[in-house]
Order: sequence, then C-alpha cells, then structure tokens
Amino acid sequence: MESMQASLEAEQRSKGEALRIKKKLEGDINELEIALDHSNKANNEAQKSIKRYQVLRSSVLVVESYTCPSVILKLHMLNLKYFFP
Repeated sequence: MESMQASLEAEQRSKGEALRIKKKLEGDINELEIALDHSNKANNEAQKSIKRYQVLRSSVLVVESYTCPSVILKLHMLNLKYFFP
C-alpha cells in the first residue's frame, strides 16, 4: 500500500513538473512569436527603404544623364571664351 502511495505521489510530482515545463515553453513560444513579428515588421520597413532609395537613385541617374552633357557643354563654351575672347 505504501509503495502505491509513493508511486501516486511521484506521478503527481511528475505531472506538476510537466505542467510547469509546458507553461514555460508556451511562454517562450509566445515571446518568440512576438520577436518574429517585430523582425518581420522591421524587415518590411527596410525593404521599403531600399525600394525608395533605388527609385531615388535611378531618378538621380536620369537627372545626371540630362545635366552632365549640358554642364560639359557649358564648360567647353567657357574654355572657348577663354581661348577666343
């Protein structure tokens, strides 16, 4: 009879320990899900920033492609005026 009582108490302790571990793991999973959500949001913002930068950079390249020839032409004209007043 005593061995059955000891066995029952050991089983109850084991169940209690398993329940405690289960709750801790559920809490850990919840924290990881929150961290993953924050990481995904940060990644989305970074991707948006990269796309904005790419659009801005391509716009700058377009503007430079139109302005550089005119700047070079103006410099040539200034050089001509210097050499041929």
